Amino acid sequence: MAVDKPTRGPRIVDVGSRVTSRLPQGKLRIELLTDPWSVWCWGFEPVRRTLALRHPELEFLFLLGGMFAEMPRPEQVGFDLNRFFGIVQRTTGMPIRADGPRKDPPTSTYPACIHVHTVRLLAPDLEDTYLRALREAAYLDGLNISRDDVGAEVAQRVGVEPAEFLKLRKTRVPADVFEKEVAGLQAKNLHGYPTVLFTLDDRTHVVQGFQTLPGILGIAHSLTGKMHAPTPDPPLAAIVPPGERVATREVAEVLGVSLETAYDVCAAAEAKGVLVREAHPTGVVWSQADGKKPGKPTRRPPRSTIIRPEP
Repeated sequence: MAVDKPTRGPRIVDVGSRVTSRLPQGKLRIELLTDPWSVWCWGFEPVRRTLALRHPELEFLFLLGGMFAEMPRPEQVGFDLNRFFGIVQRTTGMPIRADGPRKDPPTSTYPACIHVHTVRLLAPDLEDTYLRALREAAYLDGLNISRDDVGAEVAQRVGVEPAEFLKLRKTRVPADVFEKEVAGLQAKNLHGYPTVLFTLDDRTHVVQGFQTLPGILGIAHSLTGKMHAPTPDPPLAAIVPPGERVATREVAEVLGVSLETAYDVCAAAEAKGVLVREAHPTGVVWSQADGKKPGKPTRRPPRSTIIRPEP
């Protein structure tokens, strides 16, 4: 269907995704157009986690696209990668390791997207978990997630057999699915990362660019006419689930508290042996201490020795 062109307000389009079921009348679906390499989408994780845990009346989904078939070279376009990552980090509060793309720069973001399609075909229930793990590998471990070997190692981390992953990945099947979906998105002029889509009663409102939680909830209110109050605070074990490394910023967003308070909550849980910390130059991430700590792929650049823990 062609794109409607209203004279004012957000663009309204008919957008398809992996979800084919129709929404119940009055139910709002929020989709994030994403690419595993999108650092702004990594910065959106506190909002995504809060929507999932505290606003179950709003359906949230990822809409997987692809940013760059060929990565632009920063020096050729006058782009300062360090400055850009610094802006995203300060805006979103998420820890970002910037040395990976310099030490092992990807030539395209498309291979990482095809990795996700591969996991979707092998284990659909693990797709979102795998997407999160890829982002952690890129922006916490500094890995080139466009590499097949890294994609396989991250797949193993979430429970997908790496040999099966590589066998399917080397066929044309996941790439064909990816290329068809990207072509469909581009035909509808959906190409910004991130772009947030709000679908209500068969109409999709498109909002481009990074959005805060108040911004998301404000748009939801304007569309539904309802105030979307959060549910009670979830337990810490739900905020920091097994197998994930969750930033202090994410804990703060979910609980609706300051970074300092969120840090104190996690530190208290660490003192009780519930959580373990992992310090990064731009923040701290936490994982569950009971059971197996999230594994990391082995092919990663050395960690910086400069640690500035949050207060």
